[in-house]
Parts: sequence; C-alpha cells; structure tokens
Amino acid sequence: MRRIVWCRAGIRHGQSVVALRGAILEALFSADESGRYYYDNGWNRRAMIAFALAGIFSISTVWVPALESLSGFSWVIGALLGAVIYYVIVKR
Repeated sequence: MRRIVWCRAGIRHGQSVVALRGAILEALFSADESGRYYYDNGWNRRAMIAFALAGIFSISTVWVPALESLSGFSWVIGALLGAVIYYVIVKR
C-alpha cells in the first residue's frame, strides 16, 4: 500500500512543479468551470492516469519476478515516475 501512496506523492510534486513554472496561483484555487485548472467533476484525469501508470509499476515490482530486485526502491521509482508522467501529460 505504501508503494502506491508514494506514487501519489510524486504526482503532487509534479503538480507543484507545473504550478510554479508559469501558472497563475489564483487559477489553481479557482472554482471557475472555464478555468485553466478546473477538474472534471472534481477529478483530475491527468493525475489519475499518471497515478495508475506509476502504481502499476510499483505493484509489479512485487508480482513480477524480473522486477523483484527493484522492490526495495519501488516507492522512490514510483514517486519519480508519477511526477514525470504527470509533467509530460500536462505539458502536451
């Protein structure tokens, strides 16, 4: 379970990096439906995609024998992977 939580922490860090690189802070906390950072019915789909992909990797370090050597580092890799995936998705 901790492996997946760290994926979310990485995505949150990725959101912070995106926010600090050119975002208007008022827009981050706006509830305006036409706003740049408005979530779809309260869900950030880009973050959910990044979370799912990073989580799949983190969980696979336990279930896939070829990735077993990464099991001890899966939380770090999952967090970094979540942040990078989120950053790439948002910058498109």
